[in-house]
Amino acid sequence: MPTSTKPFEVLLELTNDTHSDVTIQLVHIDSGQSEGPTVLLQEGECVSLVLNAGATYHYRLRQMGIQARISVKTWQDTQCSAAKVFGGQYRRDCETWPPSEDLAVTYVGNT
Repeated sequence: MPTSTKPFEVLLELTNDTHSDVTIQLVHIDSGQSEGPTVLLQEGECVSLVLNAGATYHYRLRQMGIQARISVKTWQDTQCSAAKVFGGQYRRDCETWPPSEDLAVTYVGNT
């Protein structure tokens, strides 16, 4: 049976399940600079971002003076929580590990 070659969209649902505000912003990978608007998520809020399936997106999250960069490449709807991204451990070094199969997180330290 042939597979579909039509592009399709998936959702990345980012939830702030922490007690502190979190901001998220798209990052241009070539320059590392943030682009576009910043979304503020207060405690308990979430935002759904529409992505092209299989494309890689880079976002910068900030919380209480700490920033993390996440890379997302997924073929299905994916959920991400701020608590998993920040992991309760504010690492100052650059470290990547997958909190899920679709996400990679790099901590880049203080903002």
